[in-house]
Amino acid sequence: MSSGMPNKAILNRVDRLMISTIGFILIVFSSQAIWVTFSPIATYVAEDLGVEVELVGFLAVTYPVFFLLLTIPSGILLDKDFKRWFLFGVVTTFISAFGRLVSINYLWLFSCQLAGAIGQPFLLNAFVPYASQTYSEEKRPRMISILSLSMYLGTVYALATGTKLYAMGGIRLVILPISVISIAGFFAHSVWCWKDGVYKGCGEKGCRSNG
Repeated sequence: MSSGMPNKAILNRVDRLMISTIGFILIVFSSQAIWVTFSPIATYVAEDLGVEVELVGFLAVTYPVFFLLLTIPSGILLDKDFKRWFLFGVVTTFISAFGRLVSINYLWLFSCQLAGAIGQPFLLNAFVPYASQTYSEEKRPRMISILSLSMYLGTVYALATGTKLYAMGGIRLVILPISVISIAGFFAHSVWCWKDGVYKGCGEKGCRSNG
């Protein structure tokens, strides 16, 4: 009986780690989709919001601007306390995606876009430390590649579906799938897995495992 307990604990941790990683992938996907959500439909969105097209385009500009400003500070903060600042990136991205469902006006959407832009560097700079702290050496390159792929898929998704979704249901339908994906990613990674042990015992230096 007792010999089976460690194996069960290992399996439980592997399951939690898998769900945590899926959550991270979904959050990264959402972050990049938020970035260019309105790019393919900028003219229509400007009309709906009653603003100039240039202002809609400025929503996307916030991401590269804040990445340039925060890429080095976010890397330093992640190195000092990975758990806290990684969670910060996840939460701000979730707020950005989910918050856009609350109200459809330019100032509110701009505020949500800022939240996503601030969180993005903390997600992208977490690829390597996350893989290093949770996966064995032979699995790390594959995990980093998967996370990088999810980043590009999020951008491709938003650019490829924006026009069609807008024609079917306007701005709200455009942002709805991204919000749902971010909610799934947030709960998979931050709420369940963080609480139940994927990062159990992690301190300022993060956690180490051979998973």
